[in-house]
Formats: sequence, C-alpha cells, structure tokens
Amino acid sequence: MNDTNQTQHIKDLEDDKAIIHDLTTGNNYQTSSAKYQDNLSSSITFFVCGVAGLIVIFLNIVDILHFFSIKTPSGILICIVLSALFIAFLVIGYITYKSASKAKSQIESEQKTNDEVSLWLKENLTKEHIDSSFDGEDMSEEMKYFDRNNTIVAAIKKQYPELNEDIVQSIADEYIQLLYK
Repeated sequence: MNDTNQTQHIKDLEDDKAIIHDLTTGNNYQTSSAKYQDNLSSSITFFVCGVAGLIVIFLNIVDILHFFSIKTPSGILICIVLSALFIAFLVIGYITYKSASKAKSQIESEQKTNDEVSLWLKENLTKEHIDSSFDGEDMSEEMKYFDRNNTIVAAIKKQYPELNEDIVQSIADEYIQLLYK
C-alpha cells in the first residue's frame, strides 16, 4: 500500500470510529429545565383536549351539537368510549403535571452543580492543557474532538465521581463548545 492509500485508509478508519462512537455513546441527557418545559406543555395539552372533548360530548348529549345520537345503543357506546378517552386525557395531564413539578424542583440544584463544575473546569482545565493531553498533529478535527472530550470527561469524573455519566458528558460538550468556538 502506498503512502496516499495508507493515509486514506487511516482517515477512513478514524471516520468509522467517529460514527461508531456517535451511535454507541449518544448523549440523551435532558436538563431538568427542558424536562419541566416539555412536561408542562404536554400536561396543558392533555388538559385542554380532555376538557374540550368532555364539553363537546356534553353539548352533544344536551342536543346542542349533533355528532351522534344517544338514542341508539351504538350512540350510547360511542358516548361512553369517548367520555372514557377524554377522562383518560385528564388523568394523563395530571400525571404529566406531577412529573413537571418534580422536574421544576430539581432545576435549582442541577444548575448549581453545573455552575460549580463549569467554574472548576475554567479554573483547572485550560485549552492548552487539554490539547497537550494527546498528540493531535496528524488528527482530523473530529478525532481531536473525541480526545478533547475524553480528557474533559476524565477530569470531571476524577474531581466529581458522584456525577451521573450523562451530566458529565453534557457539561463536557458545553465546555468544548465554549473553548473551541
């Protein structure tokens, strides 16, 4: 294999490694603030749909709207099934609201932890220190990213071993973005 082919082969292997890393270690971490917003909007949607559906069924029963007749057995069945569906929407809305409340209570402590770790990183892990932890002269930018990420993650885990892996990865990604804009 000549030098050009060998260099291309190495580059292809690095690209494959990057793809495999992305597929196997995707960061699915969602902040408590994002969870709160998602759950709150879902809760409101379920409540609105549930109440609106029950109002429509009630208006149909009192003969203001005419979607189906409740004078037949099939009409009564439709009314029962739809009522159960919209009541289920209300129950799901309540459960989702409780989940949003739980996420809201965690926002402050999570933000405090993130700020503490970020401050520690700024004080103890400089761009030069990160880049000196690996030999990156012949590396692609993608591979440098992974080595930088691994260096930051290892430093955070050493200083804060109790932190969740997803939180550590999220903080490391933010720090890389901050340093290497």
